[in-house]
Amino acid sequence: MNQNIISIKTEKSNEKITAQSGLLIIGEALIKFKLKEMFEEILQKPASNRGKKASEYLTAMILNFANGGITIEDVIKIFNDKAICKMLNLKEFKSGTINDWLIRKGEEGLSKNIEKIMNKFNQEIIIKTGKKELTLDIDAMSIESNKSTAKMTYKNYKGYMPMLGFIPELFLNIFAEFRTGNTSPRANILEAIQTSIAKLPDGYKFKNYRSDSASFSAEIINFLDENQIRYTITAGLNIAIKKAIEEIEEKDWQTFYDEKGNITNRDYAEIIYAMKDSENAFRIIVQRAKKTIDKKTKQQFLFPEVKYYAIATNDNESSATEIIYWHNKRGNAENCNKEVKYGVNLNYLPSSDFKANEIWFLIGILTFNLFQALK
Repeated sequence: MNQNIISIKTEKSNEKITAQSGLLIIGEALIKFKLKEMFEEILQKPASNRGKKASEYLTAMILNFANGGITIEDVIKIFNDKAICKMLNLKEFKSGTINDWLIRKGEEGLSKNIEKIMNKFNQEIIIKTGKKELTLDIDAMSIESNKSTAKMTYKNYKGYMPMLGFIPELFLNIFAEFRTGNTSPRANILEAIQTSIAKLPDGYKFKNYRSDSASFSAEIINFLDENQIRYTITAGLNIAIKKAIEEIEEKDWQTFYDEKGNITNRDYAEIIYAMKDSENAFRIIVQRAKKTIDKKTKQQFLFPEVKYYAIATNDNESSATEIIYWHNKRGNAENCNKEVKYGVNLNYLPSSDFKANEIWFLIGILTFNLFQALK
């Protein structure tokens, strides 16, 4: 049986090809949203013409995060791709070059300029959406690390404890502060709220604020009242609140149904409460959950274990169930944290230098916001 052999002639081409063509979309986005323009405008240029621009380093790191890279070495893999470098006008990078640059620029305070870029970029995105009344969710995020500058966190491992603020309507980060691991999640929350407000474009405001019990303090509640911001804050169960819960009569507890109308294992009631230094009294919505099975042993409790959960709010118009539904949506902040941590891979920090890690972290947050802008 005769076989026909097809003769194929190949020629060497000088055209550069890449398996990472998706990065070109990110490169185009940097131009479309004028981030490269902002880099050039705000960041200091190198002393000599042969030096690399800060914009090149930042572009390199953004592309790395977008590509799922974790380490500085992953940045180098991208920039061994000559097609990408040619199309995005980037020069070759070396591992030591990027690490040294991060440390040097950290000492020079580059993070402040990156924050300016983030603020300008965020304002343009917020204005494009046209949503003028927004919600602020603030939450701390722990990053486990064994770097020499890592400190012991309240979770009993070494690492860092950034504070993040998100606008859930836009899934956008508005506030990011890189902090040592031994910083309390309660530290400087009021300043974070005030800074987030200042970062909004003119004519835009935070109508709502949600947080866990880290925000349950008189100074924060007073500030939110003064600025007419509706809040729902997880209330810490101190002695006074526990006593007030004990005084709730059984007839005042009501069965709680979820948003789909399904019955749950929770009841709810409410009390009026005032802190020692709070200027106004406020509502506390209390949920009572009966646990009948031990999660660890899977054994049935002889007597059901009762757990209480409380939400403080200055909302005097919504029903108790509406407030519970609304407050439960603050899980979006935790989802944003997870997206930052594992989607952008900020669960890893490359340097033992705190300020170098701060730059790396902020660029990761900027990449996260760029993704949201693209969406």
